[in-house]
Amino acid sequence: MFRLTRALLPLALVLVLVGGVSAAYAQEPAGQSAKPVWINPFRGTANIEFIKSAPKVEKDGTIVTTFRVKNMSPGPIARLTIEEFWWDRNNNPVSGDKQFLRKPLMPHEEATIVLRTPRNPNMFRNSYKFSHQNGDVKPREVKKFE
Repeated sequence: MFRLTRALLPLALVLVLVGGVSAAYAQEPAGQSAKPVWINPFRGTANIEFIKSAPKVEKDGTIVTTFRVKNMSPGPIARLTIEEFWWDRNNNPVSGDKQFLRKPLMPHEEATIVLRTPRNPNMFRNSYKFSHQNGDVKPREVKKFE
C-alpha cells in the first residue's frame, strides 16, 4: 500500500502543475486584450509636406539637419526615408546620411527625422532624396503645417 501511494503522489503533483500552468496561459494579461491591427501601406507616389531647419554644426564637427514631415497622402506611408548627399565644387560626392521612420506615418500625422553628417572641409552643396517602401515621394516644403 505504501508503494502504491509513493507511485501515485508524484503523478498527482505533475497533473496539478500541468493543469495550473495551462490555466495561467489561458488567461489574458490585463491591458493586452487589444490585438495588433494590420494596415495596408500606401503604394505609389506619396505626398508629404516638410519643414527643414537650417543645418547646424555641433561641437564634434557633425552637421545636423532636422526635418519635420507630415503625411498628406490618403494612406499610411511605410518606411519614409530621407537621404542627404553632400558634393564638393567639382560635383564629386563627399559625404551624406540616410534616416527613416521605423513605424508607418499615418495620414495627416507629423514626425521628425534628424540627419547627422560628419563635416568635411570639401563640402560645397547638398541635396535630399525622399522615398518610401512602396514608391516615390513628392515632397513640398512649407513654412508651417496647417
